[in-house]
Amino acid sequence: MIKNVNCLLTRAALKPHALPSPREREQQPSSALSPRGEGNGNCFKRSGVAFATRESIILFAAWMTLASAAFAVEINAENEKRSYLPLIPESTYTYAGEFKGRKSTDTLVLKTVHAADADVFYCVEEKSVRNPDAILGTTSIGLGTYIKAPDGIATLDTFLKFEVNALTKGRLAEAVTIVKNTPETGAVIVVPSPKKAMNHTYTVEGSEDVTVPAGTFKDCLKIKLEEIHLATPPEKNIVYSGTVWLARGVGVVKWIRGTGRVEELVSYKLAEAKKD
Repeated sequence: MIKNVNCLLTRAALKPHALPSPREREQQPSSALSPRGEGNGNCFKRSGVAFATRESIILFAAWMTLASAAFAVEINAENEKRSYLPLIPESTYTYAGEFKGRKSTDTLVLKTVHAADADVFYCVEEKSVRNPDAILGTTSIGLGTYIKAPDGIATLDTFLKFEVNALTKGRLAEAVTIVKNTPETGAVIVVPSPKKAMNHTYTVEGSEDVTVPAGTFKDCLKIKLEEIHLATPPEKNIVYSGTVWLARGVGVVKWIRGTGRVEELVSYKLAEAKKD
């Protein structure tokens, strides 16, 4: 297939009138009509110029389409490998949790839907994948759903699964980026919750190595999480503080929630990155 590319030597070679007629071919010596050394039966020569048949052009176009798609997938995969919160649908994460002496193991699946002309991502417990009332608000460090923004990963307040399909462009516009492509230590991001009298804050505290059952992850992004229940006066605000560690190309490897629950990554499986 690639050899046929050599047949596309000039723009004129692609024009129908440039192809010799059957009569002209009969009048030419066999050497002038024989395939060139680097071509095949889809390419013939007249007066020292190679011409492409329609079949070779179609093959070339198909090859270019496949090559472009493969390149897009490769670029997308590389982008996800650099992300602190890769969004690859059907990836799975298993965490060991402990709260007040009680231990548990939960597996999350990253899912996606197309809503309001945008791809929306969310994590749901494997056992609740088919449950439209599954809770999303407690499965992610965001507010339930994620969206890929130009400057990083944004979140949107979506507590239950059935709310995702009902998202509108107006609601998507409320998404706030919580994990920047290039995080800066000390940066503070405030995400208000329009449905409740509370704010969520994300403070970048730097990076450090983290060891969990799934292994040791280098240079994890460390973020302080705060859930602030607003009151009047502000001195009466109730604040729940936690910390999360994110590894490039993996995502959440450790999470100390504001309630005191600790979750550590046991295993994960990233699905194949698809074309954007």
